[in-house]
Amino acid sequence: MQYMCTTWLIGMPASGKSTLCKACAGIDTDDIIGLHQLLPRCLNPDEFYTAEANAIINFIENNTVTGVIATGGSVVHRKETMSAMQNNGTIIWLYCPLEVIQKRLGDYSTRGIVMPDGITTLEDLYHNRMGLYAKYADIQLDTSKHSMDECVKIIKALAPSQ
Repeated sequence: MQYMCTTWLIGMPASGKSTLCKACAGIDTDDIIGLHQLLPRCLNPDEFYTAEANAIINFIENNTVTGVIATGGSVVHRKETMSAMQNNGTIIWLYCPLEVIQKRLGDYSTRGIVMPDGITTLEDLYHNRMGLYAKYADIQLDTSKHSMDECVKIIKALAPSQ
């Protein structure tokens, strides 16, 4: 199945993925993969990233959906997931400076953020992922410079026609 009219939102936690997805009447992959059920079953980050990748790829292969889909921030840790998304839509990276992410997140330990092995701080995670987001994104949108309404308008304007 193809998602040629799908817009995928990627970015750090608190970059605005879920909020903007909801505002665009989209789908959040946390719901698709059953994030809250998946996290306790995974013993380590590698298991989580693999389970997340398998669930998203399975979703892509078995569904025809158009519109906006928000991913978890960790989706970039599996190139097979990113390849499936690239082949099935446009990827918008919701960029946000670290200082803004930290302010929006507050106590990030309550957010279910899965850190790769060797990464222990939000700052390290941020720097680890920036290159990955840049590598896979078709478009970058700085959510710290626009209101939510402006971001929604930009996403809809950048999204392939439905």
